[in-house]
Amino acid sequence: MKFQISLYRALSPLLVLLAMVGAGQLGCATGQGRGVTAKAGSQPGGAAGAACNCPCARKDGSDKAQEPTPAGPSVLAVPVTAKDPVWGNPDAPVTIVEFSDFQCPFCARVGETLDELRRIYGPAQLRLVWKNYPLPFHNQARPAADAAMTVFTLGGADAFWKFHDLVFANQRELSAENYLRWAKLAGVDVAKFETELSARRQAAKTDEDVALATRLGIRGTPVFRINGISLMGAQPIDAFKEIVDAQLAAAKVLAAGGTPKSQIYGVLSAKNAEAALAEEEKSPAPEPEDTAIWPVPVGKSDPTRGPADALVTLVLFSDFQCPFCKRVEETLLALEQKYGKDLRIVWKDYPLPFHDRAIPAAVLARIALAKKGAKGFWQAHRALFEGQEDLDDGALKVIAKGLGLSWIEVQKAITDRRFKDVFKESEELAKTLKVSGTPCAFVNGYRVAGAVPAEKFIEVIDAQLAKRR
Repeated sequence: MKFQISLYRALSPLLVLLAMVGAGQLGCATGQGRGVTAKAGSQPGGAAGAACNCPCARKDGSDKAQEPTPAGPSVLAVPVTAKDPVWGNPDAPVTIVEFSDFQCPFCARVGETLDELRRIYGPAQLRLVWKNYPLPFHNQARPAADAAMTVFTLGGADAFWKFHDLVFANQRELSAENYLRWAKLAGVDVAKFETELSARRQAAKTDEDVALATRLGIRGTPVFRINGISLMGAQPIDAFKEIVDAQLAAAKVLAAGGTPKSQIYGVLSAKNAEAALAEEEKSPAPEPEDTAIWPVPVGKSDPTRGPADALVTLVLFSDFQCPFCKRVEETLLALEQKYGKDLRIVWKDYPLPFHDRAIPAAVLARIALAKKGAKGFWQAHRALFEGQEDLDDGALKVIAKGLGLSWIEVQKAITDRRFKDVFKESEELAKTLKVSGTPCAFVNGYRVAGAVPAEKFIEVIDAQLAKRR
């Protein structure tokens, strides 16, 4: 590390910017909001795995995205080119680069904050730069990104930001037909838009943005680099202002010392990187893996599948709207096939507060359990995860009808909060067990957190079977 700091001091600002871009590594760390990120694999307890980047890994509702620690410093300069949609002057002393996803609800939420920042600081002091980072579990994020970049190519920055605003204002209506309509409203020639989009000429730019995000160690959205300083999630405006104001003050000092305006972004980003490296030297070591055996009761109201006397019980805290919970379901099916009667799976509802459709989905599944028994619950469970991209009332009504349930009764149960005590009991148990997000499993009490590969579950299950045979 000392060698790295010396290297940064020896290089010119331009070389510093190039040297700072490190390769990301797999893993999950709890977003700390700003500054040095937590080390990969340091989420509380058990085997570290992919937690939901929207961000399901935090139950406290702080909206801080998840991203693993990059190989380089956590404060990184991000290159800005003519291919990037930009608002503000090129030589503004503060640059906010946003890595975003048009289908991410937190990216939509933070838009109001960014608009307010524009009003407060104006284009002479603040530059906003857009980078695409469509998450793989958002099926319309990539098409929307390609459409937006096509609008930018044909109509410039003004057209892009108009299209950008229309997409986020109508986030639940993302479709090819609407992209065409919104491109026209943004002032772009529709025929040229269709031709350009069909040719996928702008797909390369989206690919470049994704590759850059990967090199920076970014794994969730929204993520910001403010003169290189990392800020993760849909943070309140004061979190942005704290950094922006400090950078404006630093820029004023540089300008007074003769630094050209065009170089301030690069120089400040380099200084921020050096400060981050020094801070990382002081960072504590990652927390050790949780090897404790936690007492996890199975209640009468818990849906189960598998024999009650199975040698291994896997209790899963999960959320129907969490994409990583959906991912782990495939692993669980494979485990059931492998272990048969030796494995029992138990479901614990853990709907996260920032997933607005998690509770309605969970209520529908509970109605299925009450009316159709365990078989009905697991049928509802499968249908909800298969239709996870759309859990609005219309989609839930279709699922209810397919299961032979009364939609009127489901609606009333949602409105009356019929299962609030069940969900509260599960939440209190999760707190006792120090569950911080979803999915989180306990295999005979041993914690396995996140959508980890099947091999990790197999390792734990085999160890438990060896003890019981």
